[in-house]
Amino acid sequence: MLCTRRVAVDTTEAGDGEVSVSVVYDGRQMATRMDRVGQRYNVSFLPEGAGVYSIELQFADMDVPG
Repeated sequence: MLCTRRVAVDTTEAGDGEVSVSVVYDGRQMATRMDRVGQRYNVSFLPEGAGVYSIELQFADMDVPG
């Protein structure tokens, strides 16, 4: 059984800017939910199966490596 996965993004030291998160699996963008609490974001998604998932993060229209 697959469970919702969560990723935390903390921007408290990054300054002002919008956060954008994409989760990609098997070449397709997954549906995500992003909840903001102050300068912290909680991103959740439901995996479709075993494999490699790519999490793409942007802050202030700039790619964030990692």
